[in-house]
Amino acid sequence: MDLRTVCEVMQVALRRIEKWCPDHGLSVNPDKTEMALFMSKRILTGMKPILLFRKELTITDQVKHLGIILDSKLTWSISAKKQ
Repeated sequence: MDLRTVCEVMQVALRRIEKWCPDHGLSVNPDKTEMALFMSKRILTGMKPILLFRKELTITDQVKHLGIILDSKLTWSISAKKQ
């Protein structure tokens, strides 16, 4: 799957979240939402902006979820910049 297709699939999924949240009394703050791409390829040719509630998501090298830090290369080592 190429990066352009990944962007399109992700955008469709986020549109579903945008519709689902209000129906279930939930909200998402796009300013606090980041995205990390888990892939070996570092050149982001074909990357389109990913929007959540009309705000572009920030791309980051690593994300923390439930206390676990996942980096974009899945090296399982903690970078000093985002501890």
